[in-house]
Amino acid sequence: MTLPAIALPENERREGLAAARRELLRCEMVSDFGRLQELSSDWKRLWQSDPQAEIFQSPEWAIAWWSSFGHRYTLCSLVVFAADEVVGIVPLVKRNGVIQFLGTPEADYADIVCSEQWSSRVLVAAFQTLQESTTGWKECCLQHLSENSRVLRHYRALPRPLLANVRCITTEHYQIFLPGKDGAGFDSVLGKHHTKRIRNKLQKAGQVRFRQLDTQQEAKTHLTNFFHHHVRRFAVTGRRSVYAARDPQQFMSALVEELGLRDRLRFGVLELDDRPLAWYFGFEVNGKFLLYQHTFDLDAAGYTPGEVLLWNLLAYSRDHFIREFDFGSGDELYKNRFSNASRETFSIFIQPRSFAGRVRGVVRSTQNYVQPLLRGMKKKVKSRATMRALRSVRRWKIAASARMKKTDENGAR
Repeated sequence: MTLPAIALPENERREGLAAARRELLRCEMVSDFGRLQELSSDWKRLWQSDPQAEIFQSPEWAIAWWSSFGHRYTLCSLVVFAADEVVGIVPLVKRNGVIQFLGTPEADYADIVCSEQWSSRVLVAAFQTLQESTTGWKECCLQHLSENSRVLRHYRALPRPLLANVRCITTEHYQIFLPGKDGAGFDSVLGKHHTKRIRNKLQKAGQVRFRQLDTQQEAKTHLTNFFHHHVRRFAVTGRRSVYAARDPQQFMSALVEELGLRDRLRFGVLELDDRPLAWYFGFEVNGKFLLYQHTFDLDAAGYTPGEVLLWNLLAYSRDHFIREFDFGSGDELYKNRFSNASRETFSIFIQPRSFAGRVRGVVRSTQNYVQPLLRGMKKKVKSRATMRALRSVRRWKIAASARMKKTDENGAR
């Protein structure tokens, strides 16, 4: 017996058709940054919906970065739609045949931008488009992925043909400080005897003030000082500061313009009798504080202003109920003294479906085993090199002090 067809009410039928259309995702390749700016409201909506969002995935970061470094790259970002709704953005750029996240390597963390419920499907749509519709690339390197990133948590759900061309490699460990639920951890680290001693030494020298900058004009003045002393401090150890070049300086200025100084960006200075001694640049998002860049005046090195600055930042984080203090990328030795946890970061490499791509895939698989050994060796070498550099700076300071003293004595005669 044939059952009669049951006609659905009109409203249910429309809802069913709408649901079916939403199941069909459409991926748009964007090569004009103006198009991304047109979608900035959707981008911001998706970014703000993520309780673990980092500043590095915000549209403001992307705009500042592209205005400073975009002339070096070709835009090849992917925007995923469900019907007419933007459900995911994968901000990508290409240079010399290598695709990477827009905003890197300047970003400490990178990720796709989408809501949790769409993560797996956005990745599938984006990776399929990358493999089937993108030309002129030899490798896609998605770096600076934290263990909490959507890419890392969902890439294993990719269909087998896509997953066969993907390799995941552990790259770095970032040092962080977790104060605990009641924030008591801050008190223990702020009460360290060594830190108290150097704070007392600086306070005996005059009036000490730590403050957050809140005007564009003042920020512009202090950025100039920040760049100068960052370059100078690196030069003493025989290295070249990233801020010796124009584009990174422009980028920092653009961040101040795009983010402002009263919301998520933090730019502060440590002063002694109104003389700037140290500066920092950081971000406060979703209850997390990230120390992005900092430097100090070498002429005030005897007061250890960098460590006093860090004490004030930790005190600020305690007073503002920060749930996590992130020391950012880099393996400087001082971070080990203040951190109580670490976070792994990863790189995902995607190869095109070609013989050369398969060869690179084999190399990346080997790298996954070799990388931890190289990282351990690098850490040991860096520790020795840092100690040698510190000893060299100390000898330079002693010799310079002796020359100045001798000059003063000769002048007094």
